[in-house]
Amino acid sequence: MKKSQLLTLPTAALIVIAGALPAMAHNFGDGPLDKVQSRSNSYGGNCSGNATPTKLKARALSIGWNEATDTDAQVPSPMTLSRYDTEQGLWWQGSQQNVNSNYRRIFWNPGVGIWQLDDAGMGGPLADGRFEAERSVAEAMDHIRIQLCNGDNPYRTPDGTDWIWDACSSGDCQTDYQEIFNGDSNPLSHFDGTFSVQNFGGSDEHQCYVQGLPPNETWPCLYVRPGQAQGFTGWTNDPKGEDDPFPRPLSNSFYVFRSFNSNGDPVETRYYMKQDTPLGHSVMVRRQIPNNSRTSLNWFNSPFGLCDSNLNQCSSG
Repeated sequence: MKKSQLLTLPTAALIVIAGALPAMAHNFGDGPLDKVQSRSNSYGGNCSGNATPTKLKARALSIGWNEATDTDAQVPSPMTLSRYDTEQGLWWQGSQQNVNSNYRRIFWNPGVGIWQLDDAGMGGPLADGRFEAERSVAEAMDHIRIQLCNGDNPYRTPDGTDWIWDACSSGDCQTDYQEIFNGDSNPLSHFDGTFSVQNFGGSDEHQCYVQGLPPNETWPCLYVRPGQAQGFTGWTNDPKGEDDPFPRPLSNSFYVFRSFNSNGDPVETRYYMKQDTPLGHSVMVRRQIPNNSRTSLNWFNSPFGLCDSNLNQCSSG
């Protein structure tokens, strides 16, 4: 999200610049940092030193600052939604909405979280798990570790032809890694501290059920309200996306959960209660897992009524 849009210098030049300037302070949320630390310590073996816990931790953190903040001093949020995806299929029923349309912010933001897991790739198998630091760092760090064990660039695809994380293409992730990694036996350098950010970054873990069915027949759902995001919130600016072509709209608040379609296939469901939109009715959109949302979304006007047992509220369609 940050430096890759501003700098296009080669990696070698960035390293020279970084060496000539004082390293910036680096910060992170306490909840996500705990998940990064736990995951980095969970692997057996160290691939001859290439993928030690400290290296894995530093690599994962370096990606988060570049993908989900504007500077290293800011704290990335697990709720971060991507705002630079242009594909037509992400709009309501695949048709770009006028800036004054009530459907403008019924928009599927495909990249999610500190590590911006995109459903076109690493985030494809996940639904609400992409909004959780614990689940998302597991996906990210598994890739990082495999790449390091193979002697490959941890920020690139396994075949080396593309970048998993575009924000790393300018060399900034590598620069941040070099600034904070201070040997396997030492604490991270230039790491000022942690701030209060939870595992879900402000999204609420609730229980949902279908209106008209017994309230005890619930399932876990996540209530994502961008206005409640913890950590850096610059990604919530210009929510309508009026400065075309970028940023693209920020989604209205929605519920997200993993469910199944009529064929029994797993789907990621995002449900907009009518209370959270200007439409006067509810809207639902589904992505069959692990498909790319840009070409596979199914939209529903006035779907079944969804109820939130935690807030004791229902949306009747």
